[in-house]
Amino acid sequence: MPYYLIHGLVVSLPFTCQGVDGAQAGAKVDVIAVETDVPRHLPAPKVTEQSFDVDHGAFLLRGGMQSARFLVENGNSIKFQKNKDCKEDLFLHNLFYQVMAAVLRQRKMLAFHASSASTNDQAVIVTGDSGAGKSTTISHLVTKGWHLQADDLCAVRLGENGKLEILPGTKEVCLCEDALEYLPYSTAHLPRRDWHRNKVAISHNAQQQSKPVSRIIYLKRTENTSKVKVERISGQKKLELLLSCLYGPLLPKDIMSVQTSFLYTLSSIDLLLVSRPENRWSMDDVLGAIIGE
Repeated sequence: MPYYLIHGLVVSLPFTCQGVDGAQAGAKVDVIAVETDVPRHLPAPKVTEQSFDVDHGAFLLRGGMQSARFLVENGNSIKFQKNKDCKEDLFLHNLFYQVMAAVLRQRKMLAFHASSASTNDQAVIVTGDSGAGKSTTISHLVTKGWHLQADDLCAVRLGENGKLEILPGTKEVCLCEDALEYLPYSTAHLPRRDWHRNKVAISHNAQQQSKPVSRIIYLKRTENTSKVKVERISGQKKLELLLSCLYGPLLPKDIMSVQTSFLYTLSSIDLLLVSRPENRWSMDDVLGAIIGE
């Protein structure tokens, strides 16, 4: 079976995949994915919602009739059972985001619902409101010489040097059509993701190494303003914003397992709240705030 490098983990998949980097031959496998029968529910979940069940060391995702059911256990096992009308794009989206987020949580990493770009010596994480322009911001940073570090899901941990680092993630960014108007890309031959509001998928020059996190940007769309506002956040509000952008669901035990990394983030990593106008294109000002701060 082919091996792939996903968020710093060597994952064995029972199929070939073009969207991620292959792992080196002989690498130690961290996660094994197999196609097999998957139950519809966990026996006694601590949390249950329409699309998922959660227990200690177990996450079951019901991806819908056009995808599959997935069972993640102990951070090293992914079982999946495709449904009859499974669509490959939606299946891979579920696998690389919600399922891998569960793997990361079970392996005691922070999983942020965010995107990231990096230079040779640092990375910024961009999170925030839905539709605020996280992926668009990252794509614009790439046009200015940065590297794509991850899109939509960021895996964060404390490195061997005791500093917070983000692992390399996916190699593409999905953008709305109007966001591409200001980017030097032709959309004529780019794939579209039906499962992601028909967004256009763009492959970027991606980073393949972990990078230290320099700051976290929280993007917010704001009405009745014409200027981009930058505010350094601390205290209770910083705690609330960080918790809101974690890729959940998190059980109390999960929170305890990442306590050291989370407390480091809370105490040592700057969080900038960047409010941008709702009805005006302001990406140049947003980038100026991110790079110039």
